Amino acid sequence: MVKSYLRKFNMKGLLKMELLLLFIIYFIFFLLFYKIYYMIKMRKKKNNKSLLTTTTELIYLTTKYKLNIKKIGINKIINVICLTNALIFSLVLIATFFITNLFIRIVIMFILLMPLIFFIYHFIGCFYRRKGMTIDV
Repeated sequence: MVKSYLRKFNMKGLLKMELLLLFIIYFIFFLLFYKIYYMIKMRKKKNNKSLLTTTTELIYLTTKYKLNIKKIGINKIINVICLTNALIFSLVLIATFFITNLFIRIVIMFILLMPLIFFIYHFIGCFYRRKGMTIDV
């Protein structure tokens, strides 16, 4: 299947370094996209407290892991979210790069995307919990 894809697009010389370069390009693109997205979102919402209630990632981290965003810092956690989302989407795109059938590619993307999101955000939540950034009950 991979060989047919390479023949179709005349990419016989696709090496690991070229895949790495493609991964870096995707990563930078998604990182810039998320940075701009959150900058616009933070400017629209003058009060950072309203940003906490509208961002899905922050809601997940605060409810499941009881993180105190004020202790961590809103800018720091937004940077972590931007890096994490860029990494997740870049990995999924590179993992499904050689699949030629669009329907199968989309299905595999969703299969890879959901566990990867929960897995990486679990590590982020556990990391900040160990550092003592939880809400004191």
